[in-house]
Amino acid sequence: MPRFGSRIRFLTLIVLVYILWWLIFDASGNEKYAGLPNYIAVDHNRFDQYCMRKRNIDILEEIGSNERQGRNPEARHIVFLKVHKAASSTVQNIFMRFGAVRNLVFMLPKSNSNVISLTNSVSEQNVLHPPIGRRYDILCCHVIYNKSAMQTIMPKDTVYVGLVRHPFGQFLSTIRYFHPKEFFNISGPHKLKTFLYNPTRYVQRSAVGNFLNNRMAYEFNFPHFLFVNKNKSSIQTYLRKLEKEFHMVLVADFLDESLILMRRLLGWQLKDIIHRRINDGKYWFTKVPKMKTAIKELHKQWAALDYALYDFFNKRLSEKIKSEGQDFQKELLYFKRIQRDVESFCLRNVNESMIVHASPWNDQFEITDLDCLYMIIGEEVFIQEIRHRQYVQR
Repeated sequence: MPRFGSRIRFLTLIVLVYILWWLIFDASGNEKYAGLPNYIAVDHNRFDQYCMRKRNIDILEEIGSNERQGRNPEARHIVFLKVHKAASSTVQNIFMRFGAVRNLVFMLPKSNSNVISLTNSVSEQNVLHPPIGRRYDILCCHVIYNKSAMQTIMPKDTVYVGLVRHPFGQFLSTIRYFHPKEFFNISGPHKLKTFLYNPTRYVQRSAVGNFLNNRMAYEFNFPHFLFVNKNKSSIQTYLRKLEKEFHMVLVADFLDESLILMRRLLGWQLKDIIHRRINDGKYWFTKVPKMKTAIKELHKQWAALDYALYDFFNKRLSEKIKSEGQDFQKELLYFKRIQRDVESFCLRNVNESMIVHASPWNDQFEITDLDCLYMIIGEEVFIQEIRHRQYVQR
């Protein structure tokens, strides 16, 4: 009996080690690089493993460059379109930390939440006025995009940053997180299959704003008539309009690559984009089932606007990466390693600091246990702290 108990403990340990390894290194994510061209998708997983084996100083020596990369002036006026279930909490945390340490002013909802509006853009009715003598610097709470409404209350030099995620992943994450009644009231064990074979039985095409009906397109403020007729020419016209209005649209499936491009665009330091995943959707003992191609194709027909949005800006991301040249790949290599080092440091939970030495892309900086805390602090708590600092503490 004692021998049986020891075997059970050993097997339990093996399972826990495997789960921890999967959570940290995400070895199951091989497919996520399929959307990038061959010059980028050579072998990102081997690339990650290479980062882990090398010390930072070794990486810098192999980069073979002592020249500091020139940076744009640091951008401090930003609109970030926080799209639901697209790694938006992780990216929002980046903007909130950036603004908080610089005492910038955030546009905050009048409601005591992280949401300005789920159905409308910003207005006098749903946002707090900036503190007396100040103006808004950053908008990063949930709200529907509307350039005209936003530019009336944001500075003229504001940089507009969007975010998209592969629509099928965003759809599954929405179901797991929100448990929409339209989906979970479906009878039978195969709810996903049942829904996608006849989605208009549960959500009408005209039900614009429903979380299961092209939600990303809705938050990018696609014209309502496109949700009904899905005219391809009109969709492309609106996408070209968005391309002119947004300085950059991040792609959650390639977040590291997106953040490096954003860092360069905004003239930020490497420390400013260091992050830890928030609301990542990796649940203990919860495995997303492998979906048949037919199921994915059904979803593509239903979520045609979201797929058009994603494909358009995913292609633009690839083009921008290619235009950056080999230096981009070197910075990506270095950034991935620093990310892993910071993750390891923060998991140790010790009262000390971590020094990251200067590189061609950053000045020397320090990561403290307080930095670790703010990288994973809940968005509601962070918003309340910012609200207190802006309107109570003064």
